[in-house]
Amino acid sequence: NIVMAGAAKAVGALSRGGGAAAAPSSTQASRGGPLSSVQGSGQPTMMCIADFEPPGSHASQMLKLQVGDEVTVLGQDGRGWWFGRKENGREGWFPPSYVQLAPAHFTSGADHAAMASVAA
Repeated sequence: NIVMAGAAKAVGALSRGGGAAAAPSSTQASRGGPLSSVQGSGQPTMMCIADFEPPGSHASQMLKLQVGDEVTVLGQDGRGWWFGRKENGREGWFPPSYVQLAPAHFTSGADHAAMASVAA
């Protein structure tokens, strides 16, 4: 998978401490640094599609992800890393290639009518 290969390359560069793939420091998020807000209304919720285990040297500032985790995106650093919060309140940096937009939960008019008839 091309996306996963790109993420693996970024994590590899991160663990070697080099290049633009290096994760931003946690102080950048708290001080405003290069962290920019996500565009659009509200904060998007993303669903994790692959496990992400941060390298030991960056574990305290990065967000460990497991398939099915929901992450609210709080910002980006402009170099390819996103900052987010999991449902358990834990925050940290993560590569966006491990998540996708969580599906919206819509109901149709037929669903509403069926629910109304059950409730009656």
